[in-house]
Amino acid sequence: MARRKRSYALRFCYLALLLAVLGLTWLTLSSSYRYADSSLVMQAQRQAEMGKVFFSVFSLFSIGAMMLIGPVLTSTAIGSERLRRTFDVLLMTPISAWQLVGGKLFSRLLTAFTLIGLSLPVLAIVRLLGGVELDDMFGSLALAMSAAMSSAAIGLLLSCWIKRAWAVILLAYILQGLIYGLLPTLSVVVLMQMYTSNRAPGAMRCLEVLTALNPILTGILKIEGPRGMFAVSWWVTTAIQVGFAVLLTLLAANVVRRIGRRDFSGGGATTAPLPKSPVPVLPAKPEPASPAPPPLPYAPVAVRTQAKARSVSDNPVLWRELRRPLFPRRWMKVTAALSTIGLLLLSYLCFSFDHGALWQDEVQIGYAFVMHTLLLLMGVVLSATAIATEKESDTWTLLIVSPVGGQSVMWAKFIGVLRRLFWPWMVVLLHVALFTLTGVLMVWASLIVLVVTITFNLPWIAVGCYLSLRVNRVTTAVVLSLLAPVAIYGLIPMALLSIQYGLRDWERSEVAELSLYYLPYWYLGEGIDRLMGNRNYGYSFGNNIDARSFNLPFSDGRSPATFLVALTLIAGLIQTIIACLIVWWSGRRFDKLVHRAR
Repeated sequence: MARRKRSYALRFCYLALLLAVLGLTWLTLSSSYRYADSSLVMQAQRQAEMGKVFFSVFSLFSIGAMMLIGPVLTSTAIGSERLRRTFDVLLMTPISAWQLVGGKLFSRLLTAFTLIGLSLPVLAIVRLLGGVELDDMFGSLALAMSAAMSSAAIGLLLSCWIKRAWAVILLAYILQGLIYGLLPTLSVVVLMQMYTSNRAPGAMRCLEVLTALNPILTGILKIEGPRGMFAVSWWVTTAIQVGFAVLLTLLAANVVRRIGRRDFSGGGATTAPLPKSPVPVLPAKPEPASPAPPPLPYAPVAVRTQAKARSVSDNPVLWRELRRPLFPRRWMKVTAALSTIGLLLLSYLCFSFDHGALWQDEVQIGYAFVMHTLLLLMGVVLSATAIATEKESDTWTLLIVSPVGGQSVMWAKFIGVLRRLFWPWMVVLLHVALFTLTGVLMVWASLIVLVVTITFNLPWIAVGCYLSLRVNRVTTAVVLSLLAPVAIYGLIPMALLSIQYGLRDWERSEVAELSLYYLPYWYLGEGIDRLMGNRNYGYSFGNNIDARSFNLPFSDGRSPATFLVALTLIAGLIQTIIACLIVWWSGRRFDKLVHRAR
């Protein structure tokens, strides 16, 4: 497994991304950390500061990457065995359920631990620069490894219940977002409000416990947090994460044991028992046949009830993709709907409790960022597994031998992913409509949010479909699809911002603006911040506010609503064209990639 091409590709992408982030961090800090014309003490102090910054970037990058990679590695641990019908064979071997799930978990974690080991030279550079203790270095590595264990255990447990890899990955990301993102944020908002109002003396203690349960908060507060506020420790959080992983693994072993009992209890065929004595049993004497009934004066007509026929279109792949739901079972749909509505209402209540923060632009921008990121993750995972799942099952051969062109297959997969994202996007629509009707957001701000959440995800869905066609394994396709938006949205702006040092002021401002035009978060932030409904900006395109007062480029004499909406529509149109070109190009190379004759 370690010598496969996808393992080398994963290692190369991980190290390239880490080195690129560290290199851009050094370029950003090099202009302010100039060692010429400085004393030796000042040089040592600045080197220590740079070492601390490098250590912070490395720690947060490692923890976040392990939490993203962990569920992907174990998403096919048990589900793929059930799809290929080899799970029953494993259960018949003299291997216990604990050995089965433990072997699956640690064999997949070997890839994650290898990535952490390959990045150890970065800590050697940090040690040479100074500013970081050895205890913090080992604690950061231990926390990253424990985060990989807990996230991989979540994917392993979900893989016992769900066969499809894309469903396991999406559900694991959603659960991690709830456990480590949404619920801690709401808890911090409520506890800080109670602490400042002196209504709960133990609120700070609750915040300390909450920090110890969250590896991301531990990494942030341990590195950059105020000293003396929280007594956070690397090792306490590491022990909690390892215990959480062991608990989930034990639960997965119990689920595997129950599945085995259920399959073998009623799956076998019933046979007649053997006789206890060797005496042969004589056959029974046949009874005389009864006389035949008299013939009827008419022949009875058998009435058959035919099922309602369903018409199939000329494109069977598109017909099938349009009927594939996001959640295949009713209980999944009900659970997802109730959970989404409950979490939204809970967040509304918590932010309203904090002096009406729900009506502030920062909170609305946060909602837009979170919803767009969730749609991005769902689109990437669904598209990356659209064709790779077919390859791992028995339906890929049937799809290849069918007289269906490559363009039809690729466009059908692309439209099918959009169809499954319809209900998540409806949640965004309902959220935006609620705050538009209450006057918090302007109509044009809501339009910007809806356009951005749709169009800016189209290229990544197209890229995921191409990678799903190009790569044979689901995990590799998902990892590469996740790395693509991270590299484009993260590395290119940092590279553009890092080269602006040494330029003149007007050139620096143009470079900074250039790095923001293709980012969806810039449009979401500007659209909500500039067009909040609770401000006296007006609700029409014809307001008399000069857009130059908002520091927006190329907006002489135009209203902010006119400029922002026009710019968003143009950017959305460009994103749509890029997505269509990627899908068209993938369909054009379909036969060559799958080695099929035209």
